[in-house]
Amino acid sequence: MIENKTLLEELLTRPKTGYPNLDRIYDRLRGIPGWARELIGKLMIDVELLKKEGVGLRRQCDSLRGTIQTMADNHVEEKARLEQERDAAQARVAKLTAALEEIAWIEVDDKNDWINRPELYNVVIMSRVALSAPKREEREA
Repeated sequence: MIENKTLLEELLTRPKTGYPNLDRIYDRLRGIPGWARELIGKLMIDVELLKKEGVGLRRQCDSLRGTIQTMADNHVEEKARLEQERDAAQARVAKLTAALEEIAWIEVDDKNDWINRPELYNVVIMSRVALSAPKREEREA
């Protein structure tokens, strides 16, 4: 930690710098009463501490920003992967539904009479409902 007396003493005992504006500032500091110098010293310490804290906070913010960006990227990748899996599963269910429909109804003769197999037909109906569920969710959203 910076000591206010050391910093002020350094400022007050500095020789002329050769820069008129800076020399004028040092001259003004030398003319300030003791209580004001003490206050300036305390303020300078506070400013230095705030600078250090600001750097730490900036690093933390950068770290958090990186973490959030990584999480967002991972979320996008995971969402895309899940959508691909869902599409593949829906395609498999559609193929199975078509196969079950062929099995569920058997052509008897040329008159297009059909024999109903209810246990398979129920599976077909449930498959159709499962296929239409995501479409319904998309419409509702």
